[in-house]
Amino acid sequence: VQPAEESRGFAPPRPAQASGSRVITVAESEILDAVAESMEQSAPEFEPEPPSVAQTPQASGLEAPVTSRTEPAAATEPVRDLPQFGSISYVLFLGDKRFSIGRTIQTWEIGPQTYRLSSSSETTGLAGFIRPYQLGYVSEGRVDASGLRPESFSVRRGKDGAQRYAVHFDWTAKELTLGPISAPRKVALPPGTLDLLSFIFQLARAPLVPGRLQINITTGNKLENYTVIVGPEEDIEVPLGTMRTVPVRQLRIPGEASIEIWLAPERQYLPVRIRFLDRNGEMAGEQLAADIVTDARNDDVP
Repeated sequence: VQPAEESRGFAPPRPAQASGSRVITVAESEILDAVAESMEQSAPEFEPEPPSVAQTPQASGLEAPVTSRTEPAAATEPVRDLPQFGSISYVLFLGDKRFSIGRTIQTWEIGPQTYRLSSSSETTGLAGFIRPYQLGYVSEGRVDASGLRPESFSVRRGKDGAQRYAVHFDWTAKELTLGPISAPRKVALPPGTLDLLSFIFQLARAPLVPGRLQINITTGNKLENYTVIVGPEEDIEVPLGTMRTVPVRQLRIPGEASIEIWLAPERQYLPVRIRFLDRNGEMAGEQLAADIVTDARNDDVP
């Protein structure tokens, strides 16, 4: 990844390499102590903005932009398909100074009737040596006229990447089982509910114009009603180069963590930057696309 970054003029700061009897400084130690916390924030459990009467979780799902906080939006169907197979490799950075701490690999397989999505993050280099950490998601489900319809979602995290949360979507009974695998609980399952991964890939398939979306999302441990804002197109710099993107930002609530996603129209609206903000609104970390590989049949799809 790093040689490719330099060849495109993208050369974020890198951690110094440990060698011989080199002593880690206090500043570096503090950064490394924050690695695990940053990785945990890759799955923020947000407290949503209280929905209005017309925008209850039961009526939301992935919806069209709304111009009023009191006017409900009609559900929309996907307007584009993604490549059937693919993967995105990201460089994982900590904080606004872009201290490189690891990598993330997202993969997908989306067929006519079923899908499987996965995301795997791990610390590497000095950060991985001092503070090894893994974070992974897997989402599986069906594909129908409304898009992705998850049936299961799992979260693993920690030094050994052990599974922490397991989610089961029972659409017939309208029931969602979620929470720690040792203590699952059941809650009502609103129509259109997504998990963190299917949410990102559903955005890539949806009609995106500037405005607001109301979306029900499970993080594995909670079910939340998110308000996200689709912004106008903007150019950003990632290891792949300069890319035109559509930003999608969660409406931030003071004292709560939030997430921002940039989708690239020239790359089938795939996510090329994902940023995590801490409870103070400061950037805790982000992952930037270094490589995108899709099945050959779909590489030229606009």
